Amino acid sequence: MNNIQDLNIEKEILPLFDNTLNKFSRAKVHEIFNNPLKSIEKIRYRQSIFQGFSDNKKILKDYSYSVSYLLEVYHFLKNYDLDKLPQEEKKQ
Repeated sequence: MNNIQDLNIEKEILPLFDNTLNKFSRAKVHEIFNNPLKSIEKIRYRQSIFQGFSDNKKILKDYSYSVSYLLEVYHFLKNYDLDKLPQEEKKQ
């Protein structure tokens, strides 16, 4: 059984990795750190995700977007069945 309570995840580890720009991403980062994995393969895969963020810190540092646009897209994707939207026919 894994005991992660003594890791002080919220105060010490999350601030190192939580460079998120919105509440959805922030919740996902919290979920990742609060759900321990049992297989070495899955642990390495998860580590590679955070390694990617670390390796691209310079690019991500200046990245930004409008929160209102994010929320608009999020609500659209959540509330509409994309399969029922009219599709534009491909022109040949």
